[in-house]
Amino acid sequence: MVVTDRAAAATAGHTVPEAVRAALEGGAPAILLRDKNRPIADRRRLGEAIAPLVRAAGAELWVTADLALAGDLDADGLHLPGDLARPSGWDAPISRSVHDHAELHRARREAAAHAYVAPVALTVSKPGYGPALGTSGLRRLIADAAGLPLLALGGVGPDDVATWRSAGAAGIAVMSGVMGAADPADAVRGLLRAWQDAERRPGATLPNPNPNPNPADRSSEHR
Repeated sequence: MVVTDRAAAATAGHTVPEAVRAALEGGAPAILLRDKNRPIADRRRLGEAIAPLVRAAGAELWVTADLALAGDLDADGLHLPGDLARPSGWDAPISRSVHDHAELHRARREAAAHAYVAPVALTVSKPGYGPALGTSGLRRLIADAAGLPLLALGGVGPDDVATWRSAGAAGIAVMSGVMGAADPADAVRGLLRAWQDAERRPGATLPNPNPNPNPADRSSEHR
């Protein structure tokens, strides 16, 4: 899952649509429209700009927090931060942010399609955002996930993809590592290669409740 971030893209001289287009060219299977601190009108224009790119690539589009925008864009799913209740009138898949077991249990009760465990490592985009969970924290949550696919988020890069996969992550989510890359397409290719290489390494993969060779959980069965 590639997570949008206008500030990260700007540091590399990209607009968000430019970075998304490149990420999709690199093989990104899913895009999460985040940029939740932007004015509503700006987010809508951004969503309307990237939605056709995502559709043309055959990828999935998820939207953070904004029910109306997700509906208007015919998004594949709605991502809900921990402080937001599941809205009435939304029957498509949801995802959740998970930092502890209480939030994990909530995501399970709501039958979330997947959840993001964050931050698994120190992250440039969110310095000081909670203690890094590390592999031990991720494993503890996975042991309690009861089949809910968990994606590793926060400080994830190609050099440590095997670490999160071997800990049992169903996939990875990356924001600044792609959006802020000089070449987002190449960054995505590197992450995909690292995920596949980790699959081939002896002992690299632990049992996973939702085995998926794709590093982003596409959840097509939940559409």
